[in-house]
Amino acid sequence: LLCMGRNPFTVDKKGLVLSFRPILVKELFTTAPKTVSFGKEKITLPANTFSFSLFSKTLVCYHNPARKDTFARSSQVGKIMITFNDGKKLICHSQSIKLPYSAAVRRGEAARIDIYLK
Repeated sequence: LLCMGRNPFTVDKKGLVLSFRPILVKELFTTAPKTVSFGKEKITLPANTFSFSLFSKTLVCYHNPARKDTFARSSQVGKIMITFNDGKKLICHSQSIKLPYSAAVRRGEAARIDIYLK
C-alpha cells in the first residue's frame, strides 16, 4: 500500500494497467547516494530516492528531487522508465504502464522501473 498505492493493477477497456501512486512521507527518501544489494548485484541509488522490490524480481526506484510527500497532489509521476531483463528500455510519460508492458512487468520481465516524480 505504501509503495504503490491502492489497486496498483486495474483493468481498463484495453486490458491490464499498472499504476504507481505511492503514499510515502518525504523523510523516507535518501539524502545521499547509497549502495545496496539487489539480487546478486550491488546498485548505487542516487540521493532523493526510495526503492523497493516488486515481485522479488524488479527493483522499483522513485526519484523525488523536490523531496515532497508523495501523497500530495503536487508529487505526480512525470515519467516512468522500464529496463527489461534483456536490457531494452521503455519510457512512459504517464502515471501508468499499459499493455503489453504492464503484463511484461507482471510476468517478471522488468529488471528495474525508475519513476520520476514531478
